[in-house]
This record gives sequence, structure tokens and C-alpha cells, in this order.
Amino acid sequence: MPTAESRSELLSLDNVSLRAGGRYLLENISASASVGEMIVLLGPNGAGKSSLLRLLAREFSDYKGLVTFSGKPLFRWSGQALAGRRAVMPQHTPVAFPFAAAEVVALGLPGRLSGDTSHPAVAELMRIFQVDHLAWCFYGGLSGGEQQRVQLARVLAQLWLTAGPKLLLLDECTSALDPAQQYRVMALLAALARRGDFCVIAACHDLPLAASAATRLWLLEHGRLVADGHPAAVLQPARLERVYGIRAEVENAERLRVYVEGCCEQLPELVWPAA
Repeated sequence: MPTAESRSELLSLDNVSLRAGGRYLLENISASASVGEMIVLLGPNGAGKSSLLRLLAREFSDYKGLVTFSGKPLFRWSGQALAGRRAVMPQHTPVAFPFAAAEVVALGLPGRLSGDTSHPAVAELMRIFQVDHLAWCFYGGLSGGEQQRVQLARVLAQLWLTAGPKLLLLDECTSALDPAQQYRVMALLAALARRGDFCVIAACHDLPLAASAATRLWLLEHGRLVADGHPAAVLQPARLERVYGIRAEVENAERLRVYVEGCCEQLPELVWPAA
């Protein structure tokens, strides 16, 4: 279990705003995250989940406010130092060359180890994500879900050998997985956070899946952080109806369960043109 020291703040956002194309992608966001936490980002399409992850990945430099990582402003970190403490998996990670799956994972190893398919971490991470049997298969020939699990192994390889607090940023990392693998991967990520040296922040669209794994939820709407807290506090039916436009039941007995009943919006009448 994480110690009191290990739960110290790793990441903080103070009144962060980001504008692009004449509109706010993120507006006045203040939040913090600590090692030992599994934070899931929720919100409808266009709410700002990917923008927030990209900002934390330091893809933007023209935002307002302050982002601090491990006690130091994010912009003051060198690229090399940051890569040793923070890893990012975007929604789409194209691989342009004819690599085998093991070679893709090995590319995530730090420094001079990068590309070493014989390193024990490569086999171990592929085993963890159940893609070890695909090690020497052509990456481009794998299914979308298999590719996604290979990419998860690659991203974790970047931090696997690093001591101390680490941050993992994941954007829709289970979107291509079948239901069993979705829950398995999210449980693995939650277990990783519970080790006490990782903070995991993952964007997700699946409310029951998020509820099953998260220690905290950040709920975004129109670029604003409208709820931050334990899943049982955030996933309230009235709030889900307002933010998502869905009817849902939330059961919080032995464990939190979310049942989505359907969309609140009345569907438009479909009128087909005459033949």
C-alpha cells in the first residue's frame, strides 16, 4: 500500500486555460494528482479530455496558468528528464515501418536500451498484456485490440526501470479492446497505481468501466472541470443527464455499478426520399 510520503502531490494544475481556433479547449482548470491514484477522465466528445492529456504531455506551450510536475513547473523540465518520469499513450500511434510486436515494445525502453528485444522487460510486459504469443508477428497485421495492448506495453517499458514517482497518461487506451480485455487492462492499471510509485491518468468513455477501476474521476464539460472526486460522488444520475444527456441508474452497495438506460434526446424522424 502507498505510504503517506508516496501519496504526496505529483501533479498540480492551477487555473489552467487553453484557447485554440477562437474558443476555449480548457478553461480555468485547477486540480491535483498524487502517486497511488488511478484517475479516469470522463466527459462527452469535445469536452477537453484529449486536450488536457496533450497539455500534460507538454504538446502545448501557449496555455495560461501553471502546471507543476514533481514540484517543478512543467515547462522547466528537460525533455530527457521528463521522459524518464512521464509516459504518454495517445489515441492513435501509427507505426510506419514493418516492425514485429516485440520490436515496437522494445522501442519504449529508455536510452541505450531502446530497441533491445532481448531485454527481460520486453517479455515481461508482453506477458502482462497477454501479447507475448505475438512477439514476432508483424505489428501491422495485428487486430486493433492487439495493437493497443502492444502499445500499452511499449509505453510502460519507458518507465518500467525508473525508480521514484512516475506519471502515466493514457488517451482512450481501451477503445479497441473486447469487454474482457477492457476490464482486465483497467484492473491492471489500477493495480499499477496501488504499487505506490505510479499515478495513472486515463481518458475513457465507458462509465461502468471507469467506475470499476478509478480511485478518482475528473469529469469535463465544455473544457471545464465540473466534478472531481470519488466515483460514487461524481457519477450521480442528475449530473450524468446534464453532462451526457443520458438516463442512468447508479447503485452503490458493495461496489459501485452504473447502468446506462439510454439517451434522453428524442430522436429525429427519419424521412427517406421517394424512389
